[in-house]
Amino acid sequence: MSSDTLRSRLSHLLTKSRKAAYLYQHTAQETQKGLEKEQDQRRSGRSGGKKLQGFAGQKPANEKKYSNLQVLVWQHVNESLSASLRKLLQTYSQRELSHQALKLRDSLYDAWRRVEGELHQEREALRMAVAEEHYVRSTILAEKLIVLKARVQATKAAFSEYEAVVVDLTRSDGASQGSLGFRPELTGLNYPESGSQDQPFRNLSTSEESDESQTDRNSKVLPFSVLKRRGFR
Repeated sequence: MSSDTLRSRLSHLLTKSRKAAYLYQHTAQETQKGLEKEQDQRRSGRSGGKKLQGFAGQKPANEKKYSNLQVLVWQHVNESLSASLRKLLQTYSQRELSHQALKLRDSLYDAWRRVEGELHQEREALRMAVAEEHYVRSTILAEKLIVLKARVQATKAAFSEYEAVVVDLTRSDGASQGSLGFRPELTGLNYPESGSQDQPFRNLSTSEESDESQTDRNSKVLPFSVLKRRGFR
């Protein structure tokens, strides 16, 4: 892959990631405003002591709160990816650009796998807490798992999007050196095609899915249309 081609692809991904971060930020802010408005109405008594009734299809406040936590995770991951890409694009040497691009790929992979391992550990801790009837601890762990699940999905999506950009580099590097890391365990992954409509918000519930296939299905980093359809405006 030529330096110009690689730089162009990285720039395109940077643009997408920045737009995604902005969208998630706007979505989180609007949702938070709605939650605060509902809280104010309850405090002022304008609800008449009755449970607030929303429009048809509106989510309960608690579900909105946890969904918003997930949106904030996606915002943070996109902002982090954008910062890494901006730094990478400041490299002018073709050889150094390729080298740093591969290092970033491995860094994104490690970030995904690290948080995935943390998710599995906390999931086991939750199962033990429930089995021992420690329900306060179970609640705390369940809330933590909501964020961890979103982090797994978001970091894997970031890695998959980036991998699609530098895949030619990883192939050539693996063939010539076996170096910066085309990792054998990744060869079976199926990444989403450009323009696919994989939905990271397909399941925002707290139900535990032991299979990692759900994470694979949710590996799209820029679900603009999905957000709109799901009511994240």
